[in-house]
Amino acid sequence: MKKKVLLACNGNLDKTGVPSVIMTIVRNLHEEYDFDLILSSNKPSYYTEEFKSYGGRLIELPKHTSRIHLVNRILEVLRPVSLALKTKKIIQKEHYDILHCHNDFDMAGCVYSARKMIPIRICHTHKTWNPKGNILTKAYRYICRSVMKTYATDLIGCSGLACQTTYGNDATFKVINNPYDDTRFIYQEKTFDHIELLQIGYFCENKNQLFSLDVFNQILSQEPDAKLHFIGNSENTYGNYIKTKVSSNIQIHPENTDVPEIMKQCNVLLFPSKVEGFGIVLIEAQAIGLRCYASDHIPKETNVGGVTYLPLQASQWADRILHDNLARYPYDCNPFHTTYFISHIQELYIQVHH
Repeated sequence: MKKKVLLACNGNLDKTGVPSVIMTIVRNLHEEYDFDLILSSNKPSYYTEEFKSYGGRLIELPKHTSRIHLVNRILEVLRPVSLALKTKKIIQKEHYDILHCHNDFDMAGCVYSARKMIPIRICHTHKTWNPKGNILTKAYRYICRSVMKTYATDLIGCSGLACQTTYGNDATFKVINNPYDDTRFIYQEKTFDHIELLQIGYFCENKNQLFSLDVFNQILSQEPDAKLHFIGNSENTYGNYIKTKVSSNIQIHPENTDVPEIMKQCNVLLFPSKVEGFGIVLIEAQAIGLRCYASDHIPKETNVGGVTYLPLQASQWADRILHDNLARYPYDCNPFHTTYFISHIQELYIQVHH
């Protein structure tokens, strides 16, 4: 009889970083384990049908929100308590052998509710957190950290920085590199006679597409044949604003675009995020051979030789790109292969905890 795993995720199953990691686990281990998934959204999304095709159940526990900012902050703080109560009801009705949480500080509520009923309780962080904040935020995170360190059997994350800022510097954690699909992102030699830039990610202030536009416009003044590609969901206020700035040298591709195919047309990846837990797209780009330019806020574990980390000053980025050698290079991305990642997850899943 297959063991049963309860996964937990913030948001829905969009084609973004955390859902992609979850789907890599389900895709590779569904023959050995049965998976159910708690979501904090009830909207159908990119991976919804694929997840269901493996026999899994989606359990929707939407977040309550308010138009009043202060009320939203209070609801956010109370969320782990609410989630703990709801999760307890779920696991009282259904037997699970493993709890694997990917839902930020909400993980505290999940592992607390499962402390007596599920033997393996994994917290898996994918984000870095700014240590600044008001007293309420700091108190909330302190309590959540204490709960996770007390009741999780395993604390893991995609980078050392993500683990430290989620669990605290005194926590015992393990870093497991996020995987990329090594069957799709394959080195391809190609020469270019102009600069072809690419940025991938949901359109928002954190992903910082506006900064990429600034960099591109400075490059364009010296390289009139340069091109810029964006891939991601742009159907929001920020995306609509970016669209007003688009010229004939810029293309916006939808989030379901074939990413490896677009990468093969480009020689530079831009990654100017303000905050990021890891940034698997940097590994994917290096696997194909692209030079990458990333914000110096990004964890350095993403560098296998092709990433330049820079402060968020557009002129500095433009100058480096214009003067660097942008030729394709076969970077070694072996530590990020799917098989490597899955082997570590399997080791966690077969543990015996007393």
